[in-house]
Amino acid sequence: MSDEQKLKISNSRKGLEVSPEHRAKIAETLKGRTLSEETKERMSKARMGRVMSPETRAKISATRLLRKIPGQKGQDNAKWKGGRQIHNGYVLLLMPEHPRANIHGYVREHVLVMCNHLNRIIDANEIVHHINGIKDDNRIENLVILTRAEHCKEHIDDMLRGRGIE
Repeated sequence: MSDEQKLKISNSRKGLEVSPEHRAKIAETLKGRTLSEETKERMSKARMGRVMSPETRAKISATRLLRKIPGQKGQDNAKWKGGRQIHNGYVLLLMPEHPRANIHGYVREHVLVMCNHLNRIIDANEIVHHINGIKDDNRIENLVILTRAEHCKEHIDDMLRGRGIE
């Protein structure tokens, strides 16, 4: 291995800019190669804590959607349930184009209700809180927008009670 190659590898590991040509060479070398579980784990740990730009997130989502088998998505899938599901008590609706959609394209219904009520997208630092604590009660009169700090204050008693502190 030449000194130039070693320098390029070192710079890429440090997170320094890698030329598009070099990136293409790396991708071509790795194409079709299966990674060990250990390698996947190391790659996952290396990405932890990094914030993705909306453009990068959109590219990853588009790539994942392309990998799926044609004719197996949405209504064509045998397990289709109408694009509505419940996860951890929250109602999720399939809306992949929505800015607040998760990596699988689902948005929490209470967020959609509040967005529609306010005629704007809820900011990332805003939390839609259920006043009565029932996660699937998404009536507008049961929802209020709080900042993250206000939301933490709202739930501090619950957290302390869970630890046995009154």
